[in-house]
Amino acid sequence: MAFLMASVGDAQAGKWKRKSKQHEDDCNAWCDAREECDHCSTLLNCGPGFETIQSWTGYGKNWHACKRRPSRDEATVKNREDCEAWCGRNEDCKKCVPINRCRDGYETLKTFGGRGTNYHACGPKRYNTAASNYNRDECFRWCDENKPLCRTCYTYKGCSAGKVAIKSWKGKGRNFYACADRDEVKAKNKADCDAWCAAHENCVKCDTQKACGYGYLHMKSFKLGNSTSDYHACKRRDSAFGTIN
Repeated sequence: MAFLMASVGDAQAGKWKRKSKQHEDDCNAWCDAREECDHCSTLLNCGPGFETIQSWTGYGKNWHACKRRPSRDEATVKNREDCEAWCGRNEDCKKCVPINRCRDGYETLKTFGGRGTNYHACGPKRYNTAASNYNRDECFRWCDENKPLCRTCYTYKGCSAGKVAIKSWKGKGRNFYACADRDEVKAKNKADCDAWCAAHENCVKCDTQKACGYGYLHMKSFKLGNSTSDYHACKRRDSAFGTIN
């Protein structure tokens, strides 16, 4: 009985070795036929600096075909090249950009990523025509009612050089932005802050810093346009007894 069990065990071990050798031979044959394959390994992840591209598994020892893992710089170049190649084959694609910067009228059509910096194929955003027309009409109507501060409307949130968006209309359609001169917006924020401060006894100054500076506390902000144009009403801080109200 013991002899029989030993014989069965030896047979199983022999079968295991033959299947393992078959996996190894199949992996090496496959790898030799492909330029991208560097070597075969029994390590699932192929070890540091490599990655698995094909596996032979099941009964017997598993074997894995390995390729060299590209550096982040190499991967970034490949992402860009793959994006540009894809973009060249698709007429809807107009540009490839890193990170996710398909902005201002564009949307991401396809992303090429993984290791390295991602690249995004961008095409013109498909807008709802009725919603776009509504946003445009509302923007120009509001702008006409708020002249001379509002100069015009743009679809670009940065407006144009020397200008800043003071109100926006967004949604399913194309976005529209009411734009004003940056200096005029800053002057209005300051004037509004000064008027409010004059009407409140504990307000002692208006400052472009929200923290109001050492010895002061923030009371109220006046914002129209981007953050560089903000003004803030401030009151004194009483260091011994708390805040003066």
